[in-house]
Amino acid sequence: MAAAPTRVLLVDDEITDALLVQRSLRAGGGSGECFSLQHAVTLAQGIEHLDRSPVDVLLLDLQLPDSVGATTIARLRERDRRIPLVVLTGRDDPELVGRAFEAGADEFLVKRDLHAGLLRRTLRHAIERRRAQPAPAVAPLAADRLDGSGGLLHDLKNLHTSILGNAQILERETRGQGFLRQRVAALLGAARIAADLIRRISEEGDAGEEKVELLELSALVGRCEALLRAVVPERIALQLDLAADLAPIAAAPEAMRRVLLELVVNAVEAIGDAEGRIVVRTGSAELAASDVRALAAAREIAPGPHAWFEVRDDGAGFDRATLARLFDRGYSTKGVGRGQGLGHVREILAGCRAGLLVCSRPSEGSAFRVVLPARGGA
Repeated sequence: MAAAPTRVLLVDDEITDALLVQRSLRAGGGSGECFSLQHAVTLAQGIEHLDRSPVDVLLLDLQLPDSVGATTIARLRERDRRIPLVVLTGRDDPELVGRAFEAGADEFLVKRDLHAGLLRRTLRHAIERRRAQPAPAVAPLAADRLDGSGGLLHDLKNLHTSILGNAQILERETRGQGFLRQRVAALLGAARIAADLIRRISEEGDAGEEKVELLELSALVGRCEALLRAVVPERIALQLDLAADLAPIAAAPEAMRRVLLELVVNAVEAIGDAEGRIVVRTGSAELAASDVRALAAAREIAPGPHAWFEVRDDGAGFDRATLARLFDRGYSTKGVGRGQGLGHVREILAGCRAGLLVCSRPSEGSAFRVVLPARGGA
């Protein structure tokens, strides 16, 4: 009985390349192996075919009308982690090869080197390599915590992949070093930070179990600059004023990054539709007992040396009555559906060895300073 043909799905919008693959797989070779080739010209069509029909191996171009680069592999891996995947590309680029394998490719072929024997052999290698690998681990519980069906994390990954892919296209098309190029760089930086957050959620589960590390706050804020610029609109100037040689503090980096982002977003909300300025500062201070008592969300903080980061805006500011309700979940001066961020900030800081100092007056802007004991302090 003849063996069943190996089912190959080619995703490539170049008709000449598709014909070359078709001829290569139809050629004899003496092994008696048969291939059944299906062809899609876009990533969307390829995914639709995978949903409709079983496939033994996927042959994928990385320059598609609706997806470009290693992002294409990541999007397919979201749909199927086990299918053997061979990249077929016109670029003999070592950096691209590295990114392709990191994203989940099993084999890599350059079109100009393609011939029948090499193609068939590479497809077989990809299939055998996948068969030899253990089955993927059960999806982590983080997805279930995000959504009962596990679908929310999956959708978030797909959305992020689309954002990153389109940002990379914009980067290639944007020339010079002007404002638009800066915004594209900010978008890419934010997308890469989001990728790291998604990976951590997928692999580590509950964010409350984040590992505490020694951090230097100026370095932490500096690494977040691209993310911050991505959420600050053009009409608002963002300035970083970072102190040098700060003593380290002990904190979970993701928690601190979330607090910083929430405070910057809150500052954007405070400025509203007007032009304005947001300044993110870092520094150090020796806190007295009276200073500690003035901190909100403080836990296990004693007088002594501390490091801090601060987000200051020149928005509308607020009065004492507003300050009393500022951290209530759902309370906002900006209307229904807002007011979650500062409540989240307080919850995060309450779980850390950190405190928050808030200063504001109507029409004079606001400042939110996060204070943490310096290494070796109380």
